[in-house]
Amino acid sequence: MLTPQQISDEAALLITAQRDRVAAPLLSKRLPNVDVDDAYRVASEVAKERLRAGDRIAGYKIGLTSRAAQEMAGIHEPDFGVVLKSKVYRSEVTIPRHEVFQPAVEPELAFRLGKRLQGPGVEVADILAATDEILPCLEVVDSRYESGAVLVDSIADNASAHAIVLADQGVSPASLDLREVAAEVRVNGRVEQRGTSEAVMGNPATAIAWLVNKLSEFDVTLEAGQVVLSGSMTRFVYLDTGAETVQGGEATVAVADFGYLGTVAMSFLGGQTEQ
Repeated sequence: MLTPQQISDEAALLITAQRDRVAAPLLSKRLPNVDVDDAYRVASEVAKERLRAGDRIAGYKIGLTSRAAQEMAGIHEPDFGVVLKSKVYRSEVTIPRHEVFQPAVEPELAFRLGKRLQGPGVEVADILAATDEILPCLEVVDSRYESGAVLVDSIADNASAHAIVLADQGVSPASLDLREVAAEVRVNGRVEQRGTSEAVMGNPATAIAWLVNKLSEFDVTLEAGQVVLSGSMTRFVYLDTGAETVQGGEATVAVADFGYLGTVAMSFLGGQTEQ
């Protein structure tokens, strides 16, 4: 277990890494006694600093929702991080390439809440009743740590969150079968991954219920208006796959096609990461 000073120091290191665009050395290698609880404490300290700087929490993201991913990480449940208001974008956004270190994208369903949700004891029916709309989404995942991060590094680094890109319109949860939504990810026109929402714990609403109940352990509730990403429908797709010429420079363009639900697109502009 890490000391309060170690938690504070690690949070400061991550904030500095993002500010200076220099990847931090891995927490897991420098402090091998770190555990999952420590990692969440680090992430919480980073989030608090962002809020003190004027940002606010727009919602949450869930990771490691597939059984295979959990087995690889040696855990039995997902992880989570916060979504900051400053990192919520609409489709067709262009993000400067130097803002990210090791960018990848994942297609997800985002739940926009119309009612407050507080655990424990929340079930799928409660999630559906509290959800105003479900939107196609691309999550941009990244790491402020050097390559080779393991579970505790990812959690400390806010579950590797960077930004989310939302479709312009969503649908009522009553209008679709949440277990059978399909998505295809294309990068610069090439199909990289295909998957369905069944990969997300069998039903993305199950993942949201898990999050609400997990957050109750931290005395945190989900509030009306917040957006929650339920977890990736495919393996993540790294974006260092070449670029195409667009007006203003070279860009890597990612598109998530959700069929009848529509598409979400974003691009990175400006060449390779600056580290």
